[in-house]
Amino acid sequence: MRAYPWLLVCTSLCLACSTGERETETESGFTMSSTQTSMSSSTSGGSTTTGTTEEPTTGTPTTTAGCPAGAVTCPCDAGSCNDGLECVDDVCVEASGTTTGGETTGTTEEPTTTTNPDTPLCGDGVPVATELCFGDAVPLSMGGGPADVLATDIGGDDRDDVITANATANNVTMRQSLGDVQFGGLTTAMAGAGPAAIVATDINNDQMPDLITANQDSASLSLFVSTGGGMFAPQMVTPVGMGPRAIIVADINEDTIDDLLVAHAIDNNVGFMAGTGLGFQMPTPIGVGTTPVALAVDDFDGDNNLDFVSANSGSSNLSVLLGNGMGLFSAPTNVAVGGAPSAIATGEINGDGDIDLVAAVPATGAIYLFKGNGLGGFGVGLPFGCGEDPRDLIVTDIDGDGALDAVVANGSANTVSVLIGDGLGSFSEAQPFPVGNTPVAMALGDFNDDGVHDIVTANAGDSTASVLPSNP
Repeated sequence: MRAYPWLLVCTSLCLACSTGERETETESGFTMSSTQTSMSSSTSGGSTTTGTTEEPTTGTPTTTAGCPAGAVTCPCDAGSCNDGLECVDDVCVEASGTTTGGETTGTTEEPTTTTNPDTPLCGDGVPVATELCFGDAVPLSMGGGPADVLATDIGGDDRDDVITANATANNVTMRQSLGDVQFGGLTTAMAGAGPAAIVATDINNDQMPDLITANQDSASLSLFVSTGGGMFAPQMVTPVGMGPRAIIVADINEDTIDDLLVAHAIDNNVGFMAGTGLGFQMPTPIGVGTTPVALAVDDFDGDNNLDFVSANSGSSNLSVLLGNGMGLFSAPTNVAVGGAPSAIATGEINGDGDIDLVAAVPATGAIYLFKGNGLGGFGVGLPFGCGEDPRDLIVTDIDGDGALDAVVANGSANTVSVLIGDGLGSFSEAQPFPVGNTPVAMALGDFNDDGVHDIVTANAGDSTASVLPSNP
């Protein structure tokens, strides 16, 4: 789940390990492995060899009496040279911009090649719009059954770190970035039962990111307040509704303090929790569809107030609720999806200035685009194949061309698929990239300091995270 707008919201194989032979408790409530080895990626980028461009010879060469008319280096009249040659100073020479294999006339001409610097070429180190390049995925051991993942700087060193909420192990684990797709040892904190989602926010206004998990099996939130340097105080537990599956951070009531929306999958509602600057008020339930599992916020009706949408797997629909900027919402408008949605994202997809919705449906192997009308209404979903079993979805401009694209975690396929948007309401065929076993959640970060989006997945099947580094 991701924050809006600036926080998180809903092949050669690079092998490396970061393991701990013993674990010891720290005073902060975290465990740090006593033996740590960093994990690195050895991304091979293609190199480009550019031939030397020979300038055509324009001086008058020495000729012989038997020189064939129209041949290179032979005398000519205007227009009398062979194909690929031109008459310059009464002699046939290679035409400007023409590449030849080198005709034998006593000298050998090297072929002329050129390279357009704006041509996308993966591995040359130069990011170019429309270029879609990733190296091999880097596996990170994280903990039992990761259900959600964050990429954010918890260490204060301007590097994105990897944090997962582990539903099987009932904990949060994190690895701090060492730069160049290498990561430090595993740090652990106990959470509630079955943490299904994790977000970052500044709970106490100390300018350091704190963490919050939604614990679906214990009907609670775990709040972890940062103590600096990537360490956190032990969890503070806040009760919420039954089956919290998704959580999102945003300033809903416009008081400059972050609030929370929590999707309660068993209670079939979304809890609004107003932020106080030191914590959060108890949730106010807002009715939505059956079994809400994902959330997104945006301004659907253009009134500059945040609205939200829930993806309801039990009723196979989306619930759209319009906000008034004071923490109150309209009755839900339900939009049929045609299958149980697993994820929801928002963005201006088709260039008309109105916010659209994109939902992922695992059963159909597709994402669906719902075009907004600018008043809070949405059209019928348009399907785009995205790969088998889509579990999570991010809408972003992944290739830098100015149009929003869709990035999808395909659980059963063990891939991340990218669908390039054309800015007019359509997406290209999905391009898959291998990651770990059963990716169920994703986040974007920059782990190799190249200024281009990297992707990290939470892989429930092998208890890892996969960092998919950009390779421009």
